Amino acid sequence: MSKYNINWNITRECNLRCKHCYYEAGTQLEDELSTEESFALIDEIANVFGDKASVTFGGGEALLRKDLFDLIYYCRARDLHVVLASNGTLLSEEVAARLKNAGVEDVIIPIDGTQKTHDAIRGEGVFEKATKSARAVRNAGLGLVIDPCIMKQNE
Repeated sequence: MSKYNINWNITRECNLRCKHCYYEAGTQLEDELSTEESFALIDEIANVFGDKASVTFGGGEALLRKDLFDLIYYCRARDLHVVLASNGTLLSEEVAARLKNAGVEDVIIPIDGTQKTHDAIRGEGVFEKATKSARAVRNAGLGLVIDPCIMKQNE
C-alpha cells in the first residue's frame, strides 16, 4: 500500500455534467499540461516520493485524455503506483484489460445510489454504464473502488 496518494485531475474535459461537480468539468482547458510537462511532473513526484507514491488520474474524465496511457506507462516506469478515477461511461472490457496491462492497480467508479438516484445526479443511463464498467474492471482483475458522492439527493 502506498504511503502517499497524489490525486491529479489530468483534464477538465468530461462527457457528463454531474450536479455536484466542483471542477466545473466539461471542456478541456487550453493550458492543461502537455505530455512532456506531465512527464516532468511525474519525474518530480517519483524523485520526491519514490515507490511509496500512488498517483490517481482523474478529471473531468481521465479516459478522454489522449495521452492517458502514455502517462500510465511513464508512471510505472518510474515505479509509481497508478489508480484511475472514471465516471464509468467509457470503460469497456477492452479498456479495462488495457488499463490492467498498462499497470493500473485500481479503478475508482462512483455509484451514487439506486439507478434512479444515480441517473438524477449524473445523467440518464449513466448508472447502467457505471455498473457495467464496474463488472469490466473486476473481470480484468483490477481492484475496484466504488466511490459515491454523499449528498442530499441520495440520502
